[in-house]
Amino acid sequence: MSCQINKNGPGAAVFQSIQSFIKIGAALIVFALFFTDLSHQNRHYALFLTLAALSALSIPLILKQLIDARRDGPLISLNFLKELDKKERKRLFSFWLSSNLGTAYSLGIIPLVAYFHGKEHAAYLGIYFIYWSGANILINIVINHHYWPRYCSAQSQELNARPLLVRSLVATVTASILVYCALTLTTLFFSERLWPEYAGLQTFLLITTCAVSIRILSAWLSMMILSFGDLIVRKTKVQFLILLAMLVAVPALNEPSYATIGWLVFSLETTYFLAYVLSSAKPLHKKLIKQK
Repeated sequence: MSCQINKNGPGAAVFQSIQSFIKIGAALIVFALFFTDLSHQNRHYALFLTLAALSALSIPLILKQLIDARRDGPLISLNFLKELDKKERKRLFSFWLSSNLGTAYSLGIIPLVAYFHGKEHAAYLGIYFIYWSGANILINIVINHHYWPRYCSAQSQELNARPLLVRSLVATVTASILVYCALTLTTLFFSERLWPEYAGLQTFLLITTCAVSIRILSAWLSMMILSFGDLIVRKTKVQFLILLAMLVAVPALNEPSYATIGWLVFSLETTYFLAYVLSSAKPLHKKLIKQK
């Protein structure tokens, strides 16, 4: 947040992507260890030391940012809440709640599946979320820290923001296609070579790869359309309903196969996307079609 307030886009992108970089680093280490003769225990030690080192490297970066931010006094004061009317406070609360609901959905499904259907099903989802973490870095770079700040600036200055919105949509669709192709090729090449003992892993990953691509499109609607005005409230309602659907659907599955879990993830992401489309249909038509 301090980077965004100080208009440090690259810094904000780095700090928001630290968790994703750590996950990708862990995935690369697991891949490298596959080709070694180390025992399982030594592989676990190597993975632990790698995660500890990556986490330790991020701590000085965060501390430096906090020290730099404090030099000019407090970044933000809660006194601004007194200047907001009831409607604006509702929007602010919805924006905060939206962030937390998104986190609850992303981080909640793995332990939920582990509790009701076993750790191996959850492990499959863990690989999916490694894929998702890589895509999330791309989302942060393309949408959150490139197009969205520029779009907000253009709107605040009452400029014609349609060309920027169109470019962001084209870039997002392109990113979605590239991610789908890259993850599909990765799955086809590595799944049978790295994890031949896990039945149905390739099918599961091919299904959830589609979910990752759809998630990128949902992220564009979430940031570029549904993060303004009363649309934030709509977005929050959609997120709450999808989270509720996940909490109901996962326990309701009866001895699901791995492919069934994959189709559940795909269904949730598709529902997310379609609900966002319906919620943003009118403003999207106005911004893309009418503002020519």
